[in-house]
Amino acid sequence: MQYSLEQLQTFITAYELNSFQKAAIKLNKHRTTVGQVITSLEIQWGVTLFDRSARSVQITEEGKLLYHYAKQTLEQAKSLDKIALSLAENGLETVTIAYGSFVPHAIVLSMYQTLSENFPSVRINLEICSKKEAKQGIENGSIHFALMNVHQSQMIHSFDSTLLGHLSLIPVAGKQHAVHTVEDKDRYSTMRSSKQLIIQSFIEDDLATRIIISSQHDQVADMTLLAKLISDGEGWSLLPQHSLEEPMCHNQITKIELPAALSDMVVPVALWCPHSVNIAPIKNKLIQSISPYFS
Repeated sequence: MQYSLEQLQTFITAYELNSFQKAAIKLNKHRTTVGQVITSLEIQWGVTLFDRSARSVQITEEGKLLYHYAKQTLEQAKSLDKIALSLAENGLETVTIAYGSFVPHAIVLSMYQTLSENFPSVRINLEICSKKEAKQGIENGSIHFALMNVHQSQMIHSFDSTLLGHLSLIPVAGKQHAVHTVEDKDRYSTMRSSKQLIIQSFIEDDLATRIIISSQHDQVADMTLLAKLISDGEGWSLLPQHSLEEPMCHNQITKIELPAALSDMVVPVALWCPHSVNIAPIKNKLIQSISPYFS
């Protein structure tokens, strides 16, 4: 059975946008061309992908099933291209590592030191970015590694994604915060009625429903500033456990002791990178150095 990657891309785009017209705009094609490509695939596969009887096209059950296989096939084809190209490339002179603002500095420091010790000739760039920016950077080649929260992340990628484990989040507040003085049974309700300070990347990366506990909450992009606000008593927060070991938190911020209300608050984290032979040794070293930080 013969079909092109362009046909698969057209089908996938029409499915995801639920519109031939929108797919045509995104793919820079005429709507009639999109319809012809879909019809051609339906003839080749012997199934109806879209129901055209209504005013707007509707995906059929057969179309829903085939979409997932088409998506996987297209992503694997992209990976094949990248691996083939990487075989022809020379060794890297510069490595850019991106990470979410929630990542403890100790983990970033470990990555930096590992690269410096094992690949001394490589220049290292470190940058904070969102999950969307990291994905775009890896796909366009401007980012080589990204340490990202993968809560609700799709399983099919055109790049390599290695699940490292989970970062435990613990409730914390400045030593003088009132939440430390109330009885155990009232502590959680006090948190719900007190101002919560939230790392902005958690909101950007679709963790709001799990992270937001108090109706009074402010977002802060910078982890160092967030720690300062917490230590000054401006509010309480959920921070990765390893953050308490850092100088900005030491002796200023303490854990809020709770019976079990937040015992399962964890964030899954993965290391993203392109499919490339050249960066495989670097990837292995990075994973080896930071794995102990994850449960």
